[in-house]
Amino acid sequence: MSKNTFAFCFLLICFTALPTNLVAQPLRQAQPRYRAVELYQDAAAALRMRRLAEARAILQKIITDYPDDFYATLSRRMMIEILRDLNETEPAIKMLKEMLEQDKTTDSQNWAKEMLCNLLYDLQRFREGVELLEGWRKITPNDLWTERQLARFYLQSGRKDEAWMILETQLERTAAPDAFRDLLDLAMKSGEIDKLLKTLEDRRTRFRSRDFAHFMSDCYLALGRKDKAIEAIKATPDLNRDWLLLEKLSDLLIDTGKIEEALQTLQQVDSIVPDNWATLKKLGHCLMLLKRKEEALEAWRRPFRHPHFQRQDQYMNYTTVLIEHQLYEEALAGFMEARRILGNPVIFAEEIATVLESLGRKSEALEEYIQVFASGQFDLEVFNKLYESDGPAFNLEQKLRSHLGGSYSLAVRQALIELFFRRQTPDGANRITQLILGSNGILDDFMYERLNQDASVFAANFHFDLCRSLVAAKPSSTLALRLGALMLRMARLEPILGQVAFNEATKIAVTRETVDAGLKAALLLELADYAFTIDRDADSAMHLLDLILQSELLKAAPDRAIEAAIARAHIMICLEDYQQAESLLAQNHKNVEAARKNIFAVNPIGETDYLARINLESAFLEMNRGDLQKALDLLKNIVENMPESVWTNDALAMALLITRTSIGDLSFNKKLLRARRLAATGKSSEAADQYAEIISGNASLTVLIDELKAERILVASGHLSDEQQSEKITEFSKLFPDSYFTADLLERQLLLLRRKSADEAEIRKLMQTFIDRFPNDLRSGRFKKLIEQKRLTVQKPAASLSSTSLPAEENEPVLPDGDVDLDQVVPVEPLYEIEEEGDY
Repeated sequence: MSKNTFAFCFLLICFTALPTNLVAQPLRQAQPRYRAVELYQDAAAALRMRRLAEARAILQKIITDYPDDFYATLSRRMMIEILRDLNETEPAIKMLKEMLEQDKTTDSQNWAKEMLCNLLYDLQRFREGVELLEGWRKITPNDLWTERQLARFYLQSGRKDEAWMILETQLERTAAPDAFRDLLDLAMKSGEIDKLLKTLEDRRTRFRSRDFAHFMSDCYLALGRKDKAIEAIKATPDLNRDWLLLEKLSDLLIDTGKIEEALQTLQQVDSIVPDNWATLKKLGHCLMLLKRKEEALEAWRRPFRHPHFQRQDQYMNYTTVLIEHQLYEEALAGFMEARRILGNPVIFAEEIATVLESLGRKSEALEEYIQVFASGQFDLEVFNKLYESDGPAFNLEQKLRSHLGGSYSLAVRQALIELFFRRQTPDGANRITQLILGSNGILDDFMYERLNQDASVFAANFHFDLCRSLVAAKPSSTLALRLGALMLRMARLEPILGQVAFNEATKIAVTRETVDAGLKAALLLELADYAFTIDRDADSAMHLLDLILQSELLKAAPDRAIEAAIARAHIMICLEDYQQAESLLAQNHKNVEAARKNIFAVNPIGETDYLARINLESAFLEMNRGDLQKALDLLKNIVENMPESVWTNDALAMALLITRTSIGDLSFNKKLLRARRLAATGKSSEAADQYAEIISGNASLTVLIDELKAERILVASGHLSDEQQSEKITEFSKLFPDSYFTADLLERQLLLLRRKSADEAEIRKLMQTFIDRFPNDLRSGRFKKLIEQKRLTVQKPAASLSSTSLPAEENEPVLPDGDVDLDQVVPVEPLYEIEEEGDY
């Protein structure tokens, strides 16, 4: 054995012979530190996801278990901010006072003092604030921040003289601009600026000459005495060396019309700080006022002597000041010089066009406006100007197409798309599709947003044609999936086209390849919702939901799978299949709770909103099953423990429904819920009979009965003809013209008029009635736009979609065959593990 090998073995034996506690001790000492860091990161993640209760619990654990750790200090600050945002001011104030007593570090002391003062000031607890600040003042006398805060609280406590005395003393001692601003503000509010001027004069020797000049001039300016302010600045010794005072003086001289003197002052500033654009701009302005145009131009062009100033922003400054002084020809020359120097032939196109318009050279201006799109910038205001000028003398489409092959053709394509959107010609959909195909997917988002913008107001056959044309051209794209959902939303605005939209969207969701699992699942959810809420077809809706829950989408889109499971449970409740609905909700409740434990997971199903949504649906289940107290307990849990959720208002609304309809033996509540279940599942005639029984048997409940009469028309009108519905709506709206139910009924009546192709004057009159009665309703804005655009009637699908409509055998939705196996529907795998396993 060599010496080196022997030495190594000896050291190894000695090391292994050491007590194990000596080796492990450093790790155990470091562990609390690492644990505090982990907990703090958990709290921060919970706060980002709006889990306030969870964040508070974690922060409290850090503060309790690791009080001396640095992260305990950060946790206290975060806890205080949470309490402040929740308006729990008393606990926040208590924590701040404890922090001031226990944490003596300068940073913590300053943060706590500022936070505490602001809280007390906002709560108008001025006396308590004064006592605190006076105590701090004794500990740190002459501290500027403390005394400024004390003056602020004194002023609100009616102790103006003491506030004045504090600020005056601080100003005399430090000449701090903050103290002067506070004192000047106090003097302006109390009308005692003359008193402040006298104070400054009496203590003139205590200030530097430049500070004294600034203070005096600001006081005179507060009084509106610019002449006195000028005198105060001119009286300053060594004024020629202080360019800030000189600049202030030049501004005052220009304001008072002393241009020659202002010019001389600016020349002094320029000699101290040469080539400063702000100075040169004002210097040229003075020269222009003195009719010395050439000298002004020379001053403004001075920066271009240096190569590093020959850039776009400096040319913008130069041309802007020329335009301000109406030197349009010189500005045009400046723009052309910039194009030449910078080597960009389309730069400043919009600015040049604006100048040409001012000169009356409209044809040249239009050519420059076209250059805006050629430069790669799509500007809607510019397009509007070009669109207004479109005609035989200026063919906008031809002009745009001439630039289509340029290097920045995307903006040109956007402009052409906008042009075809506004024209809405029969071949417009195909032309837009060709432009989108030529953009290699870059304009897909723009196309979707543009369609959504129009469709949110008015869904015409043109929009459906365009959606179908784009889907046919790009069948395996995310755009196709998004357009499928958009067609369904359009169908809600124009139900006349609803069946066509539903069939098209179903075809996209079922037969296309899955290019984006999340979007495909979202489209299936939209389809299921449409089938259930619009068509009242529970079976079709559940089949569509099963395409998520019984496929790979279950793992690929776990957030959508949770939504699908909740939606399926809702349908089961309406079908009175309570046991299966309860099982489905319970399983998904466990999955979401498990996902919430992994704070660092990006998986969205751990969000508070999902848990609140499941609780809300569980409450809906218990309410329909008859256990109203359990339903109220679930709703209370949402309101108290998940107040930040988007479902909180729905929980309050459901609780209000339970309390309003819990009358006597609860038969009213049970019958109403049964009527709603029947209406939701397409049993319109039975639902109408149930509503009639409730209305006739509870005539004394005036308000509730009036609401149920409207509800009966809205949700149980499938057994009525359009004429019968219209008569009932007219009758109700006359009795209750301002009821919020009347707004929904008038919207239904508008649909009936458009469905029977009523006269435009009649439709316009009904829209105007809606606008006049309900001006704050969001639908009023849409109706105003429809009236302005005169798009009041809608053609039937066959009028425009005949060329692209589906064959007769394809007009039925493509849905899976066979019964649904509920055991397979329930997501049995914990969804929070999917992402960790890489299946996502």
